[in-house]
This record gives sequence, C-alpha cells and structure tokens, in this order.
Amino acid sequence: MSTWRDDVVKALENLGGVAHLSKIYTEVKKVRKGKISPSWGQTIRKELEVNSSDSDVFEKYNGKDLFYMAQSKGKDVWGLKKNTNNFYWVSQNRTFNVER
Repeated sequence: MSTWRDDVVKALENLGGVAHLSKIYTEVKKVRKGKISPSWGQTIRKELEVNSSDSDVFEKYNGKDLFYMAQSKGKDVWGLKKNTNNFYWVSQNRTFNVER
C-alpha cells in the first residue's frame, strides 16, 4: 500500500504538476488504495506542508522537499517539484567517445 505522500505526488502528477487543493483532494480520492479515514483532507494538507520548504512546519518535521506553493500562502495552490539531475557536456574538440 502506498503512503499518503506517494498518493499526493501521484495526484499532482496526474493533474499536470500544479493544482488547487480542492482538485488535489479529488484526485487523491481517485488514486488512494484502501480505506479513507474521516480526516483524510487534513492528512493531505499535512503531507503538502510537511514536505514543502515553503511551509512554516517543514524544518520542524524534517520532511522531504517535494512540493511548493505555486501562489502565495493561503491560496491553496500547490505544485510538485521535479528533482531532475541535469548535467552539461563540454567537449574539447574531440568526439564524445574520446572524451568519455
């Protein structure tokens, strides 16, 4: 069974990476496997806040920096940070195979 955090990530991926909290709630309900507790909305909000360096509680809970506030605080629009490993190749007048 996936974690709530995993489900929030999946929901934001399904929603194109940025969405209002109300849409995130709806999408998590679709992707969540298993029983949903009565406090599921609070759980989703907690996962967003604990795992966002934009949040005031991020450092307190040592979350992973997965989400960001796409608009100012209180607007309830959240985005998914994409952690990609980008690198640049600079060739010194040689082919890739020679440089490698």
